[in-house]
This record gives sequence, structure tokens and C-alpha cells, in this order.
Amino acid sequence: MAKFNINDKVGDIVSIYPAAADIFMAYNIDFCCGGDRPLEVAAQEKAVDAVKILDEINKKYEASINEKQDYEDYTKYSSKDLIDHIVNTHHKYLWEEMPTLSKLTQRILAAHGDNHPELNKVKTLYEDLRKELEAHLKKEEDILFPLMKAYEDAEEGKAKDDMLEGIRNLQDEHETAGNILKELRSATDDYKVPDDACPTYVMTYKKLEEMERDIFLHIHLENNILFKRYEE
Repeated sequence: MAKFNINDKVGDIVSIYPAAADIFMAYNIDFCCGGDRPLEVAAQEKAVDAVKILDEINKKYEASINEKQDYEDYTKYSSKDLIDHIVNTHHKYLWEEMPTLSKLTQRILAAHGDNHPELNKVKTLYEDLRKELEAHLKKEEDILFPLMKAYEDAEEGKAKDDMLEGIRNLQDEHETAGNILKELRSATDDYKVPDDACPTYVMTYKKLEEMERDIFLHIHLENNILFKRYEE
């Protein structure tokens, strides 16, 4: 019997079977900020076949069970452990990669901007994203995550009110970052490098696409697993 159906929310599918994230990304289906939509609705928005995607997910999920493949089940993490994982994995990655990508996007703009004017938009969008993310990560590390850990210890009403307000604000920021990522994907024609691209150009687009994937997984862990625990 199939594990998932087209009425399952895409965020819930990724929470249960994290490898589904790669399938959704291949079809440009948002499973992080848009994780609360049923697969059928999410597929209709992208004009793709929900049944085909569902069949692909179920076959890979069943194969992983039969082959006893291991994957990390973040739903079983305690909230404190999940917070530490997010900071030590996704935040660490972004703090290290963002300055590098600023240099790379500037380099390819200087070298190829005359022939590829879209690189002006790529550079602007990337710097907007970096500015948004730097402020966002700092809020999480300095304010929200300590509030969450304090609430886990004390479960005080005031701490919960402050925490829920912080969650709502950060979810709005997730939406903003997600929209910039969608604009970046559009501006780069799905990160397709032109025929005259140099190795730096190729590497920059590859790193931008890798960052997109990491941010989607990062937001998914927060919106669809961590934050949901406190909101419910």
C-alpha cells in the first residue's frame, strides 16, 4: 500500500521522508514556506502531474524501506537538539558561504556583465538575500532560539507569548527569502549557464543553486517541524 497520497501536505511528506525534498525541487514545488499545501494543490500551481510526482515519491520511499536505507528523522529530535542542528549545520553553512558568493557574483558581473546584463539583477537579488538572511540568522540565534530553549525549561506564559510573536515575524521573513530565491531562479533561467561561461561563472551558479537547496531544507525544518510544535 502506498505511503503517501495527493491530499498529504508537501511539508508533511518531507518531514516523514526527507529525500522527497529533492523530488519536489526537481519540479520547483515549494515544500518549505508552502509546506502546508496538499500535493495536489502544489502540483496544480506548477502545472505538473501530481499523480506522477506521488508515484515517484512512493516508489523511492518503498525502495528505501526495502533496502533499509537510513535517513535522518528530524521529527524525532527534541526541540533543543533540532535548534542545535539548525544552527550548527544550516546557519554555519550560510555564514561561511554568503561572503564567498558576494565575491563570486561580483566577479562574474565584472567579467561577463556586458554580454549578460541579467547578471546585474542576479547580483542585486543575491545581495538583497544576503542582507535578509544575515539579519534573520542573528534574530534566531540571539533572540528566538534562546526564548524557545527557555520555554522548554520553564513553560512560562510570558515566554510563550514573546516566542510566538517571534515565530510569526520570522515566518514572514522566510516568505521574503523564499520569494527572492524564486526571483533568482527566474533571473538565471533555472541556473542554466550560457555557452560562453567561464569556470567561475559555472561555479557561481552551482553554489547559488546549492544555497537555494540548503535554505529550503533549513526553512522546512523550522516551519514544518520546529515552529509547528510551539504553535500547536
